[in-house]
Amino acid sequence: MENVDVICEAIDFDDSVFGTMDTWMIRNLTDGYGNVNLSKKPVKGVHVKNCSNAPRTMLVNLCTHEWDRSTIEALRMPMQILPKIITNSETIDVISNGWPLPGIPITSCLGDQHTTMLGQLCQKGETKLMHLQHWCIHPPPHQRRHR
Repeated sequence: MENVDVICEAIDFDDSVFGTMDTWMIRNLTDGYGNVNLSKKPVKGVHVKNCSNAPRTMLVNLCTHEWDRSTIEALRMPMQILPKIITNSETIDVISNGWPLPGIPITSCLGDQHTTMLGQLCQKGETKLMHLQHWCIHPPPHQRRHR
């Protein structure tokens, strides 16, 4: 980021954010002006990151489920561009006008591997094994031990 002037300027003017696909989708659905900001107004969409997808960034402390400050500082990333990490048990916001179904609450945003556990009705004590592009074993969160 520090080597690209336009990104540095955007960060300085609080006009740049960091996230992944779920962050982008929620931001756009909550008045983030879609994928093109023709008005050049600051994007106002909700800037959040689902807790099931946040570790994919490699910037999350797996024990605290928060952004890992030491990693972020080592990469010289400003904390203000990171989305708030949220759970799947809260209402995030509502779909804004201009999208189909405006006003509908957004209450969850699961990543692809995690949705398979939900879709297969995994219960306490069960583990899901998938083979897509790679092998994934997902034990239920209460059974995980991170070291």
